[in-house]
Amino acid sequence: MNAEYKDGRVSFSFPDLLEKMSTDDKLELIECLSCDDAIVTFVGQQIIDKWTERGYYSSYPNTATSTPHHGLDKVWRDVAKASGDVAKREIERLEKAVESANELEQRGWDEYHKIAHLRNGGQA
Repeated sequence: MNAEYKDGRVSFSFPDLLEKMSTDDKLELIECLSCDDAIVTFVGQQIIDKWTERGYYSSYPNTATSTPHHGLDKVWRDVAKASGDVAKREIERLEKAVESANELEQRGWDEYHKIAHLRNGGQA
């Protein structure tokens, strides 16, 4: 791998770097990158729309097969199989968020009514 230092910057060939990395180092890098918000967003766009919003896409076959062989095709199959469970978890998460917001709102109204009651000399 050739690295070049110029104007306070180091540049290198990313494919060369990957070629020199151990499997464990590659897996660590991939795991780190797979949790990056921008990467997750772009991959999610491909899963849903087959394209990123900037017009990029991963390779995928034109026809379905009994056994998917490409990365995006495999992910589509896995998402399809798990979609019921994923949807159920997301709906439950959203219901809990709404319930929590409703409880917070109710506590606010309860506090408001207490203060209003006290301001009115304890009368309703």
